[in-house]
Amino acid sequence: MPFAFLPFPYLHTFALPNQLLILVSLCILSYLYRPFRLAVFGIFGSYVVYIVGRLLLRWGFVSFKAIAWFGFYVNFFLIGIGYIVTAGTTLWNLPEMLSGFVEGMDSK
Repeated sequence: MPFAFLPFPYLHTFALPNQLLILVSLCILSYLYRPFRLAVFGIFGSYVVYIVGRLLLRWGFVSFKAIAWFGFYVNFFLIGIGYIVTAGTTLWNLPEMLSGFVEGMDSK
């Protein structure tokens, strides 16, 4: 093909002269008649909303997943730190804890 294709939806399958003919006819009709203008703007607007909406939904989903996974990791990191601190204080105070435990058992 000697001509390039314009990346318009539903028009990219036609040859470039046919694409330009369709676009020029739509421009002339939309210039002359208001309903055609509204139809062209509506089609173009719905296409833009479709493209931008898909992109925004994808970004929203990815950010939601990132925030959820970050919260998941922070939660289990804090639980792990709690286990480490509990084990450290237990080992640090082990003689006092054992003596208190033995005294409590002896008193019963």
